[in-house]
Formats: sequence, structure tokens, C-alpha cells
Amino acid sequence: EIRVASGNWASGAALSFLTQIVLSELLGVPSASEASKAGETRNFYDHLGRLDLSKTARSSHIAAASNASLLHPKFGGDCYHVTNTDDEDQYVPCAHFIPEFWGAGGQDTSLLVQAQLLEPPSGLGVLGQESWFVTKFTADEDASVVSYYGLRGDENREKLARLFKRPTTWKEYCEEVSTSNCSVPDDTAQRYPSTSQEEAKMFANGLYTGYFRYTDANNC
Repeated sequence: EIRVASGNWASGAALSFLTQIVLSELLGVPSASEASKAGETRNFYDHLGRLDLSKTARSSHIAAASNASLLHPKFGGDCYHVTNTDDEDQYVPCAHFIPEFWGAGGQDTSLLVQAQLLEPPSGLGVLGQESWFVTKFTADEDASVVSYYGLRGDENREKLARLFKRPTTWKEYCEEVSTSNCSVPDDTAQRYPSTSQEEAKMFANGLYTGYFRYTDANNC
């Protein structure tokens, strides 16, 4: 079986799906998907059609590939020899192929290539782009923010701090903003976060709308 490391972003998941289809249906090679996180799946052939895209460290894909290499001398790189549970602390990712990875030029990758635990990465022929977006109502308030020239330099620091307030985590909102510590539902939070994962969330559908505020960090 060839295990494919699937990214937790749309194009990464799509490329892993295509890889699985080519391997399984065109080449007749058994394949599976590695999400690099306990309890998650991004497998094209998942019988429930699940597609978990929660926050996962992308560097774990590098760990998955190196783990497969470490298995090679004794088990031929077979990831079935990695026994896993849903315990995040005990989970060991294992994969043979990473179809899309944005950290190929990083130090961790270079060290694993030098140790012969990873093949040298190569380009896909696909170009990536990062862009800055603002909401329409923000642009209506101040049209200068639609251009880079309206964002750069010390002369724009105060304006940006005023327009783009600080995002507030669910826990911060309950402990620093809510008058009831979220013991009483309001328009922003329905309750206090119940887990450490919830505490760090900036938004939780139906539970926390998110909150932006002016803090000392915005004082320019």
C-alpha cells in the first residue's frame, strides 16, 4: 500500500484524491490517505465521505515521510507496521508521498534530504499566490486600503490599527469582555468554551461569532 499525505487545505486534499485515484484505479496499486493527525481523515474512498480540515501542523507531513523511511530497513516502509490510536500524543504519522507541500525549502526538509530520509522535493509546475483582501464595507469606509500604497509605512500605522482591530479568542472574550464570563448567552458567545481547543477559537459556528476590539496593542 502507498500512503499519501493529504494537506488540510483544499488543493492539498484534491491532489491527494487525484493521486489515490491514479494509483488505485489506473495502476492497480492499493493506496490510502494520511491526515497526520489522530482521528482525522481525508481519504477519497472514505465510506462516510468525511473531509476533516481542522488545523494541523504542515510540518507533520515531513515527519510522516521520514517515519516511512525509518520503517524501510525492517518492514520495507510499510506503514501498516505503525500502530495508531485516536490519542493525539501517541499518534505517529506515516506516508510515502506528499503531493503538495509549501515548506520544501525549509531547514527541516533539507536536513531530512541530507539524511536520506526524504527524496529531494521538486516543483509541481503550479504557481501559488498570496493576496490581501478587505471587506467591502471596510473599503467603503476608507478606499485607500484597497491598495498596497494605502497600507504601507509608518504614516498608515494609526489608520490600520483603527480599522483592523484585534481578533479575540473565545476564552479572551469570556474572561476580558463578557460581563458574565459567558455564564449567560449574549449576541457573541452562547457559553464558556469547554475545551482547550475551543478556548483558542476565533469563531465557532452557532457558539461564538468572533469579536474584534481596540486594545493597547492598537495604540500607535
